[in-house]
Amino acid sequence: MKKSPDRCEAAPESRLAALQKAGWGLLLSALAGLRLLYLHLTPWGLYNFSGLRHIVEMHWPRRPNASDYEKPPTLVLWFIGIYVALYGIAATYYESSLDRVENRMGALASQLATTNDEALKQLIERIARIQRMEMPREPSLLWPFEGNFALTTFFLGKQRNPEIVQWTKEILEDWKGSLAGKVLVRVDLSRARLQEADLSGAGLWKANLSRAELWGADLPEARLNEANLSGAKLQQADLSRARLQRADLSGAELPKADLPEAQLNGADLSGAGLEEADLSGAGLLDADLSGAGLWKANLSGAWLQGADFSGAWFGGADLSGARLLGANLSGANLGDIENWQAIESIDDANIIGVKNTPRGFREWALKNGAVELEPAAWEAFRKKPK
Repeated sequence: MKKSPDRCEAAPESRLAALQKAGWGLLLSALAGLRLLYLHLTPWGLYNFSGLRHIVEMHWPRRPNASDYEKPPTLVLWFIGIYVALYGIAATYYESSLDRVENRMGALASQLATTNDEALKQLIERIARIQRMEMPREPSLLWPFEGNFALTTFFLGKQRNPEIVQWTKEILEDWKGSLAGKVLVRVDLSRARLQEADLSGAGLWKANLSRAELWGADLPEARLNEANLSGAKLQQADLSRARLQRADLSGAELPKADLPEAQLNGADLSGAGLEEADLSGAGLLDADLSGAGLWKANLSGAWLQGADFSGAWFGGADLSGARLLGANLSGANLGDIENWQAIESIDDANIIGVKNTPRGFREWALKNGAVELEPAAWEAFRKKPK
């Protein structure tokens, strides 16, 4: 009697399944055995090799000459002793460095009550310099559970001290009404409370003002080149004629802010809220305004060549006299834009996928030199020599 082909094929499969099941059973048994071994040996290992046994025998000494006596290892205790000694040296070095800076800060803070404007200017600018001073890293006795290893204090390099940074921030917050014209290069004012501060004409190159609260602050003609203003709150702030080249304003809140003739060339304004902001005559060459909110913004006479407005919302914005040469408007919402026929130039601007365009805008734009290109073709078009 011949076996059916189905039974012949099923037999090897069943044997394979049985072998796999047996293999898993052996593996689980081995893991269970290792777990039991670990539970039994771990307390013994900790007691013998951590130095605990040595400490215990210091209280209850045993006969070292006994035949069954084994001297307990003390290597771990030796390492702990070395580390504690290193920590003590590192902590002393760190504290001495911190004391020197704190003494300078204390002496400087006591002089801020001066009525001499020039002296006050020098003192405030000195605060920014003290904040930039780098110090050894603070060691931690509880490393690796927290903080820094003791040797990093000596060899890993210095950094700004968080305590000093916070202290200087608080001093500058207290004197926010007297910061006009002060040079505060690379100062850290992240998350600082500077509502209605007077920073007009201040030198804030490469300053960190991320998430700072600057509602209604005065910053006309402030020099904020390459500054970090990401997430900053600048509602109704005055930034007229401010220099913000290559500044990071991504996600910043700027509703009703005044930015006429501000220089924002190469700045990152992606996702920024510029509702009802005044950007008349502003320079935004090659700026990134992708996803920005420009509802009822005033862009009259603005220089927008090469700017990226992809996904931006222009609802009700005024574009009279704007220069959009080579700008990227792909996917932008142009609902109710005003004075679009008075745009100065729109040559080579990409208008593919624009939404809610006024009647006749697309035809007018293409007639005046705009293009409709997909992203890959657009990049190739931009790189093409003119």
